[in-house]
Amino acid sequence: MKWFDYDKIENTIVLRTRNEGDYIEINDSAGRKKLKDYYIDQKIPRDERDIKLLVADGSHIMWVMGQGDRISEKYKVNDNTTNILLMKLINTEEY
Repeated sequence: MKWFDYDKIENTIVLRTRNEGDYIEINDSAGRKKLKDYYIDQKIPRDERDIKLLVADGSHIMWVMGQGDRISEKYKVNDNTTNILLMKLINTEEY
C-alpha cells in the first residue's frame, strides 16, 4: 500500500513497463535520475527491467514496484498535502 500527493499528478496515471526517457526523483537535492540508471544502481537483473511494473504520470515514474520498490520524491505525502491517493497492489492469484 502506498500513499501519494494527489495534487501533484499532472497526467493520466498508468500502470505499465518502462519506456525510453522515464525518470524518477530520488530525493530533493539530487533531482531526477533516469530509470535505466536507477535499475542499474539497485542491481535489478537486466532480464527483469523490461517487465517490471511501474505506476507513471507521463514519463515521470511515481512508483517502482517490487525489487527496488520506491516512490518518487515528487509524489510523497508531506505536511502540505491536502489530497491523498492510496494505491494497493493486490496479488490476484490469491483470489
